[in-house]
Parts: sequence; C-alpha cells; structure tokens
Amino acid sequence: MHKPAPAASTRCPHVDIKLLRELDTTLVNEVH
Repeated sequence: MHKPAPAASTRCPHVDIKLLRELDTTLVNEVH
C-alpha cells in the first residue's frame, strides 16, 4: 500500500491537468 501523500504527487500529471481544466471551465461559467 502507498503511504498517504498530497494529491498532486499521487495523481498523474495529465489527470491533474484534466481536472484543473474542468475546474477552470466551471469557474469561468459561474463567473460569466
């Protein structure tokens, strides 16, 4: 089992980018 670690270090870079893009789009939609 892997030790508990920050999400950024455990997740794959492309997964983080995808999630960040999704968050950005949702935030932009809410703001606009």
